[in-house]
Amino acid sequence: AFGRWGLRIFASFMLVDLYTCIVSSLVLAAHNLHLIFSGIATELYIIVLGMLLFCLIMVPERFLDRFAGIGILCFWLIIVSLVVTGCELVALGEAAEDYKAVNWFGMTQGMGVVLWLFFAHSEAPLMYQMMEDRSQWHVSVCLGMCGAVTIVLIMAVLGYAFFGGTSQQTITDNLGRNLDLQILPGHVNLIISGASAVFLVVKLLTSLPLTVAPILGFMEEQFAIRERKVLKLGLRVLFITITTTICLKLGQAFALILEITGSAVQAPICIILP
Repeated sequence: AFGRWGLRIFASFMLVDLYTCIVSSLVLAAHNLHLIFSGIATELYIIVLGMLLFCLIMVPERFLDRFAGIGILCFWLIIVSLVVTGCELVALGEAAEDYKAVNWFGMTQGMGVVLWLFFAHSEAPLMYQMMEDRSQWHVSVCLGMCGAVTIVLIMAVLGYAFFGGTSQQTITDNLGRNLDLQILPGHVNLIISGASAVFLVVKLLTSLPLTVAPILGFMEEQFAIRERKVLKLGLRVLFITITTTICLKLGQAFALILEITGSAVQAPICIILP
C-alpha cells in the first residue's frame, strides 16, 4: 500500500524491535543470575551471557524449534514455582491484601510493557519461512496466541493475587520469598528461589537465537556475504560485541527499555502502521 519506502520503514521498525528485545532479554537474564549469586557483578554476567549467545547463534536454524521447546518447559516450571510459593503464603496467612482495582499512575508504563510482549510479530516472517507445511500457518498462529495469552494471564493474575503491591519487576524476585522478599522457611523455598531464576535465564537464552536470526540474515543479505563463512563469522563476533557493550551501558534501565520500546516501536508495528 505504501510502496518500497513503506516496506523499508516497516522492516526498520521490526529490526529495531527485535534488537531491543535482545538487549532487554540479556539484561533481564543477567539480573536473574545476580539474584542467585549476588557477590558477582551484573556486568560480568552480561559478558558471560553474550558469549553464550554467540555459541547459540552458531547452531543451525533447523534446531531452533528444539530451543523453543526448552523455553516453554522452563516457563511452565516457573509457573509451578509461583503456585507453590503462593500456596505457602496463603497457608502461612502472609498473602498480599493491598490490591488496587486500577493504578492510573502506572497505566502508561504498563501499556508500554504489554505492547513489548508483542515482539513475536517481528519473528513471524522467519518462523513462516521455516515451516515445512505453510498451509498450517493459521493453525500455528492460533495455537501460539492461545498459549501465550494463557501463560501471561496465569503469571499476571496469580502473581498479583499472591504478592500484590510487593510484586517485583521480575517475578522470579518474589518466588520462594515472603512479602518482605525474605526466603520462606525450608530448603524447598531456597531451591525454588534459585531454580526459578535459572529457568528464566534458560528460557530467555533459548529464545534469543530466533530473535537474532532475522537481523543477521538481513545484514548478510545487505553486505552480500551469505556464502562467505569467514565474513559471516566476523559479522557475528561484531554483532555480539556491540550488543554486549550496549547491555553493559543500559544494564540498570531494564524497565525503561521496555516502556520506550513498547510505545515507540511496538505501537507502530501492532497498531499505527497496520
